[in-house]
Amino acid sequence: TMTETTDNTTEENLFALSYRRNLQYETGTNGNIVLLIPKFRNAFMVQWLVPLLKKKNFRVKLDERGSFIWNNCDGNTSLIEIAEKMRVQFNETEDTIYGRIAMFILKMEKDGFVVRVT
Repeated sequence: TMTETTDNTTEENLFALSYRRNLQYETGTNGNIVLLIPKFRNAFMVQWLVPLLKKKNFRVKLDERGSFIWNNCDGNTSLIEIAEKMRVQFNETEDTIYGRIAMFILKMEKDGFVVRVT
């Protein structure tokens, strides 16, 4: 079934889109991605408080599938292409992949970690 996202983009249209990463990250020792999310984005806090902190970022570790999606958010690869690559890589059914990718991408976009490429 086709679902609508919060901005009236249907899931079908969503998968025609490409996204690019919009956040610093590292690759962990196991090959999975670690997102580096700034603790503060307010300019005042960044200027005055962040220099005093030992760690200026939250570190969020992605699982194998999240890392796979993240690595393919290169601004050129559409979500449908990512879904197909993921289906082959993880030997999963389309039913589980599309829902997982849609949820992941929409959350990442809402938080500003990925942006749509137009």
